[in-house]
Amino acid sequence: MHRTLKSAMSSLLVCGCVILTGAGCAHETRSVTDTEAMKVTIQPSTRRAYTGESVTFFSKTENTLGRKAAIHWRTTGGKLTTEEAGRVARVIFEKPGTYGVDAVLKVDGKEVKRDTVVVEITAMP
Repeated sequence: MHRTLKSAMSSLLVCGCVILTGAGCAHETRSVTDTEAMKVTIQPSTRRAYTGESVTFFSKTENTLGRKAAIHWRTTGGKLTTEEAGRVARVIFEKPGTYGVDAVLKVDGKEVKRDTVVVEITAMP
């Protein structure tokens, strides 16, 4: 009987060690470099405007929780300003033409996604 008790205690000790170290446990891990699910989209206030008018661009990001994410804006023309910690951009276009506005999603300082919107600016009638 003493041998059976000793064997049972050994088994419990081994099981306890396995549980404490996490060996044999199923758990989900997330790759720090997995950026495929991340997304950025731009919604402009309008796609057509007159010269001198301000066009507002709203960014929306997805799947960046827990990471240092930032939006960087670029435009092919006009005067660009940002608000709301960079999540909103406003551009005033002084000349007629077709312009592109980019929202670049950077995570931990590296570009991971980008969205572009084209706006058409015409002269005031």
